[in-house]
Amino acid sequence: MIEKIEADLKSAMLDANKQTVSTLRLLKSALKNKSIELKRELNDKDVMAVLRSEAKKRRESIEMYTTGSKPDLAAKEQAELELIESYLPAQLSDEELAQMIATIQTELGEKAHKGQLIQTVIQRAEGRADGRRISEYINKL
Repeated sequence: MIEKIEADLKSAMLDANKQTVSTLRLLKSALKNKSIELKRELNDKDVMAVLRSEAKKRRESIEMYTTGSKPDLAAKEQAELELIESYLPAQLSDEELAQMIATIQTELGEKAHKGQLIQTVIQRAEGRADGRRISEYINKL
């Protein structure tokens, strides 16, 4: 995954795509910082965790800029988010998420508390569903 990001960065630099270059440099920096923090090379699971974290930051920024009436900054963050999400696995549809939750509820039984259910769904979704989305969906049930 890191090699793909580096190759895309080189390609964006050749194409003189400033927005993409900027975003990919930020990703590369975040990945390097995580590698330094863990004191080892990153595996694909680590890379996905960093990408999800960066995507979450962008979503929060978009929300803040939108409520703060700064559409130009929100648009910039949205473009960065779309690029980051292109490296993440496809998100589960509402139907797939509902089916996964129902299956896990059946497996855990009625004794399971909401926190345990949310944690199990997050683990099984493997980054294909945001924790906030999972929590909100379970709360609706």
